[in-house]
Amino acid sequence: MAVPRSIALAVGTAVPEGRAFALDETPTGEISAVAAARLAELANAVDAVVIGTGLVDEENAAALVSRLLPLLDGPALVLD
Repeated sequence: MAVPRSIALAVGTAVPEGRAFALDETPTGEISAVAAARLAELANAVDAVVIGTGLVDEENAAALVSRLLPLLDGPALVLD
């Protein structure tokens, strides 16, 4: 799971069977649009990607998705 850096340890502890990847975050705690390239690396290594809940800042969410989509090569994508 790709999550904001500030919660990666908590998520990894709460879901030990998963793997939490810490990404750069905005001052409000959302995954930052500047993390799109790293997120694409992770996404392109799996079959499906779910992006959603927790992306409250519309401007940052739009920037993140706009940067991410052209970098994806293959995974199915669900936007929530």
